Amino acid sequence: LGLEGISFLSPAAGPRQVKIVVFVPVDEAACVLLAMSAAGAGHIGLYDHCAYFGTGVGVFRPLPGARPAVGATGRIEHVPETRVEMIAPEAAVPAVIAAMREVHPYEEPACDVHPLVTAPAGGLGCLGTVAPMALPAFARQAAAAFKADARVSGRARGKIRKVAVVPGSGGSLLREAVRAGADALVTGEIRYHQMREAEHAGIAVVELGHDRSEMPAVGLLVNVIRTGLAAEGRSVPVGYYQEPPAGRPVAARR
Repeated sequence: LGLEGISFLSPAAGPRQVKIVVFVPVDEAACVLLAMSAAGAGHIGLYDHCAYFGTGVGVFRPLPGARPAVGATGRIEHVPETRVEMIAPEAAVPAVIAAMREVHPYEEPACDVHPLVTAPAGGLGCLGTVAPMALPAFARQAAAAFKADARVSGRARGKIRKVAVVPGSGGSLLREAVRAGADALVTGEIRYHQMREAEHAGIAVVELGHDRSEMPAVGLLVNVIRTGLAAEGRSVPVGYYQEPPAGRPVAARR
């Protein structure tokens, strides 16, 4: 379609992660690191036991009834400590905290858990821009690009510039397209009530056919599968659909 500035229409967030920060006497930092790692913290890509150590001074005063590992009740203590920072999946936090407490020498370890904003790990549909043009011209251009017949519905408020694209049955992402300020949604097909919703929302819909809108992915998937099989040392033929010339039967290529 010649879109520029493409981004995901509906980004999918990666796994929810946190950063766990704990303060521990310098000589015990390695022990705490090992315990937290065994419980699921410190995995980044193809590395584990990932952590950051920073040094400083911990200050505290044990109150009556406390059982301090360092210092005496009623006296302010200054203790050299290591700040240990580790990444962990949100679901692993209880286990990581429990493992840390099991080996930490303090009665009340100082610990922080910070939620992290994770980068999108993919998404559904895309959003981009084209040179401003009238809806009929844009629909003709889309039909030609996909060798399809375009069915136009909805309501364009002006020229088409920002375009949302969802292959297959894309009506479920119509509202995301409206929120994103798209002038048109290009998809394979939508339902009747989604078509009427597009009219009320002031967005045009260009339907190209379920199969036509998904055909551009076939070649990409073939390459992914073949590359993966080759990397595993496997020789497996991969068949794929290829549109035949006019007047000839449908063919499957290998």
